[in-house]
Amino acid sequence: MNMCENGVIRPMSPEEIAELNRWQAEVPESEPTPDDRIAELEAQNQVLTECLMEMSQIVYA
Repeated sequence: MNMCENGVIRPMSPEEIAELNRWQAEVPESEPTPDDRIAELEAQNQVLTECLMEMSQIVYA
């Protein structure tokens, strides 16, 4: 892994890589965007609707 420091690209030391990995582990995951949430909810809604349709066919058949 390389890094750019003062315009010079150099390999990262093992300590720098470990620090970067620790930092990345501490960063919280970003919240989904409203569009992502809507898409996920629509997909879940579709699955639930299909399940209800199947259940109604079993019950009322």
